[in-house]
Parts: sequence; C-alpha cells; structure tokens
Amino acid sequence: MQPSPLRADSNQFTQDTPAMPAGSAFIAAFVLCALLHLTTFAIVGSAFRIPVREMSLGFGPQVIRFGRVRIRLLPLGGSVRFKDLGEAGLTEADLQGALDTQPTWVQLVVALSGVALLLSVALVTLQLEGLRALTDGFAQIVLGALSPTGYAQTLLAQAHQAILQLPFAVLLGLVAAKSAAFNLLPFPANNGAHALFIIGRALGLGRFWPAQLTRWLMLAHLALMLSWAGALVMYLLNR
Repeated sequence: MQPSPLRADSNQFTQDTPAMPAGSAFIAAFVLCALLHLTTFAIVGSAFRIPVREMSLGFGPQVIRFGRVRIRLLPLGGSVRFKDLGEAGLTEADLQGALDTQPTWVQLVVALSGVALLLSVALVTLQLEGLRALTDGFAQIVLGALSPTGYAQTLLAQAHQAILQLPFAVLLGLVAAKSAAFNLLPFPANNGAHALFIIGRALGLGRFWPAQLTRWLMLAHLALMLSWAGALVMYLLNR
C-alpha cells in the first residue's frame, strides 16, 4: 500500500510566503496537535461536569506544573485523567460525576473528542486529502512497523521531504491526520481501544475479553513503537 501522494510541489499546497524552519515547524505541529488533542478531552469532559484530575503533556520526568496541568520532558503525546470508579477511597457520594457512571454515549463522545478535533484540523487544512491521509495512516503505521528497514524508510524519507518543503498549515494537517490514525488503533491507552472498551462494557461483553489479550496488545503496542524508533535511528544514521 502506497502512502498518500501529498507532495511539496503540488499546486494545491504551494505558497509565496517563507516557511518556518523545518525542524521548528515539525516540532510546533506535533506539540500543537498533542495540546489540541488533550485540551479537547479536558474541555469536553468538563462540559459534561466530569472532574478533570490531571492533564499531562508529554511523558517522562515532570518539568513544570500549573495546578492540575503537568508539563513533562518528552512532548510525545500525553494523557488526561478524569474522576472514575478506579480511584481509591471514593465513597458512594463521590461517585457522582465519575466518567464511568456517565451514559455510554457521553463516554464515547469524551473518548473520541480529541481524535475528532484532530480530524477536523486535517480536513480544514487539507480538505478531502485530510481524510485520505487519515485512512492511509492506519496501514502506514502498521506496515511501516512490520518493515522498519524497508517500507518505514520510504515513509520516513517522504516525511522528511514534507517537513523540509511543505507549508506549515499543510504539515499541521498531515501530523493531525496521522496522529488521529495512531490514536484510533486498538491498542491499550489509545482512544480507539477506549471506545471499543466502552461499547463492549455497555453490551456486557467484558466477561468474554481475556486479560491475556490485553497484555498481548500492550506488547504489540510496545513492539510497534520500538520498531519505529529503530527505523528512525536507522534513517538518521544513513542520511
């Protein structure tokens, strides 16, 4: 399966104004997408009166904290923690407003709100190409991880050219689309898996889901991330 044919020389995406420095543009697009993704969760959850316990931007050691917001060292994604039934010490009176006690449709809206926002960014900046970038992204992420020395190198080379040549708005749309695709993959901690869990619980299918399968999915998620990390290191060393 070939990547979405978005090229820097496409007439649809040319511009007359100078572009941001390549590295800065990509980092800005990545961090902005992560921030929009997480902030949308918090805003939508709060709109349904679900208390936000903590929002973390990035992973690793904490760099700074503003109230319930934590900024961590590596700006690679993040998380939003809502009040839920898994918290220790909750009394019967404390259960009101917990995420787990909300109607199924509310839980789904909250779980998928961040991805919906990312898809909206992709559609605004890329029009219908944004939808294609999203759908191509599923196969690109998985097949690239399965071929870190082959297909992943092709994808990384195309991404490198996009970072160097595309206008910031287009780059932002591509990052948003690929981020949405990644978050919809059914791996633990991803939005797609959370949505499936909510639906399965509502249908009473939780008892048919073996704990061993969750562990296997966690290992698959880790393997995917490590494969892409190795592919990136290989690409940088071969430049």
